[in-house]
Amino acid sequence: MESGQPLPDVVHRVNYGTAGGSLAWDGTGEGFYYTRYPRPGERPEADLDFYVQVYHHRLGTPETSDRYEIGKDFPRIAEIELRRSPDGKYVLANVQNGDSGRFEQHVKDGTAYPPVLLTTGANDPRVDPMQSRKMAARLQAATAGRTLVLLRSSATSGHGIGTALDERIALEADVWAFLLSQLGVKVPTSLPRT
Repeated sequence: MESGQPLPDVVHRVNYGTAGGSLAWDGTGEGFYYTRYPRPGERPEADLDFYVQVYHHRLGTPETSDRYEIGKDFPRIAEIELRRSPDGKYVLANVQNGDSGRFEQHVKDGTAYPPVLLTTGANDPRVDPMQSRKMAARLQAATAGRTLVLLRSSATSGHGIGTALDERIALEADVWAFLLSQLGVKVPTSLPRT
């Protein structure tokens, strides 16, 4: 930013019709986490425009040296939004299944899954909210109650676009509250007076 000159770093296969790309800078400012589609050879050719995953890129290094982070078990059409915690220590990957025609649940019994917050809207024209309910139930059954699995369902929201601002703010607040609670961050219940 100091020089105002563009960097030579280019990341390919980030944006396509089934999901837009997402990016979050790492805590050092020397790299970023991003979403991208598979490259040829990473998946069958018919799946190259699906199965988005999260990678990390360090500025000044070739794109091929990016290290895979997460996403191999995400749904075929996953819409992933990356967010960084204010202190830069953590990155949250908010994953939504955007596949309205094919739903696969690859949940394995006895697996130690991390805490999960699933979100859905009753007015979603692309993804039946029943899929999120089934996924929550399947995760709860597979972990026998040892993993926190929450489902946030809204009667007034849809699939992002067209959702009222107050509902989007409420969802954002709930997602951050869930993340901070899982990280053990204490949040004051009232603001100090100045």
